[in-house]
Amino acid sequence: MRILGSDGAEFARGQVNYGRDDASRLVGRRSGEAREGVPRGYDALVTRNNVVVREAAGEEEAQ
Repeated sequence: MRILGSDGAEFARGQVNYGRDDASRLVGRRSGEAREGVPRGYDALVTRNNVVVREAAGEEEAQ
C-alpha cells in the first residue's frame, strides 16, 4: 500500500494487515477505530513492523 502525506506525496509503502474488503471499510478511519467492524482487530491497516519509509526528495543527491 502506498502511504501519502497531507500533500499527496508518497512517503512510505507497507504490507496491509487486512484483505481488500476489510481494508476498504477501514480507509480514512483513525487507528483506534480499526478494531470496530472487522474481525482481525489490528490497530492499523499497516503497522510499523510492515512499513518502509522512502527517502525524502533530494536527500539521495545530498549524500
